[in-house]
Amino acid sequence: MSDKKPKTIDASCPVSFMGCEGEVIVEMTPTEAVLMIEKAWQENKRLRQENASLTAERDEARREICHDTNGISPTMVAEDRGWDCFKEDGNA
Repeated sequence: MSDKKPKTIDASCPVSFMGCEGEVIVEMTPTEAVLMIEKAWQENKRLRQENASLTAERDEARREICHDTNGISPTMVAEDRGWDCFKEDGNA
């Protein structure tokens, strides 16, 4: 293991993010980079929560369609919507 100590980064000094070919993609301060990463992390978290909510709503709609079809075959109703019906245990 190396005995070198990590360098201290000056938060006001710009850093460059390089592409595969050595071109500068973006230049920003470390503080800006951290803020950008935090913003991306929060957006990812929001999108995951939205996805979970939409998945739950879709699954509930599938359950309703597959159990209350007014005498029409649940399988046919579900297939018309591009879905399949849940098994009795509630799983797809």
